[in-house]
Amino acid sequence: MKIAFVSDSNERLGIEYLSGVLKAHGHEVRLFIDDKLFDDEYISSRYLSGIFDSKKRIVSELKVYKPDLIGLSMLTTFYGWACSMAALIKREMNVPIIFGGIHPTIVPERVIANDNVDIVCVGEGEYPLLELVQSMERGAIDYGIKNLWFKNGGRIIANDIRPLLGDLNELPFADKEIFYSARPHYAQTYYIVTGRGCAHACSYCGHSYLKELYRGKGPYLR
Repeated sequence: MKIAFVSDSNERLGIEYLSGVLKAHGHEVRLFIDDKLFDDEYISSRYLSGIFDSKKRIVSELKVYKPDLIGLSMLTTFYGWACSMAALIKREMNVPIIFGGIHPTIVPERVIANDNVDIVCVGEGEYPLLELVQSMERGAIDYGIKNLWFKNGGRIIANDIRPLLGDLNELPFADKEIFYSARPHYAQTYYIVTGRGCAHACSYCGHSYLKELYRGKGPYLR
């Protein structure tokens, strides 16, 4: 199976781990980056960002690649960008689009209502995504995969949350090369997180929500 990830201008560890798992099971993965010139969290110019907008180029490259599934992972600050990107893709391609990340995890009911989103991943996505791709490879999507929400025949299927991954050593190393090959400047630093979860639950942070989401699903801090 061929899977395409479309990312904003930041290196995303989540995408790297998803890619690592997919590649370890024999699937082809490619990353498409929107550099978001003059339209990121540091510099914003509507005029200049319009001149340097690369969304149409990305759609053209996706059409050449012909993926079986397209994934976007996002923070809330990039949700608007992800929606516009998905809309452009859907105008040109008939391919399933899955949204994941902290924003879709916290408000999946809003995200799945987007006409251009077919599947939403709630919480950790490595094995849910792998199971999705494997079911597509067999010829029929499994609509019962835990952590995933689906649209099917005009109805929304909201599956339960699976237990947390207890042993992080089960995962392959993050696929750093997927970013390094797309943009060599990412290799100037090494971005890593050595654990998952948090000992605290500050009200202003997403961990406060995630702790409740995963209550009874295993130790949150790993």
